[in-house]
Amino acid sequence: ARNEKLAELGIKLKEYRIRAGYNSIYGVAKVTGISRASIMQYERGNALPTVLYLNELIYTYNLTDNEIKEIQTLVKELRKRKKE
Repeated sequence: ARNEKLAELGIKLKEYRIRAGYNSIYGVAKVTGISRASIMQYERGNALPTVLYLNELIYTYNLTDNEIKEIQTLVKELRKRKKE
């Protein structure tokens, strides 16, 4: 089920990116300094962003408090599972 959660996180990150007006990953990479390849991996649900990168994306996408809580909950669950 870890992959489902990771996929869910990826879908959300992509939705937030598009809503924030970034139609391409390139713009986000330019603003955040996160590589395009990494952002693509996050959105595809292939990788979990580091805390630093996740905060950078949250800030860049201008998320609401509820959205931030939702993302943090998902990430917490994923990090917990990774340790098991």
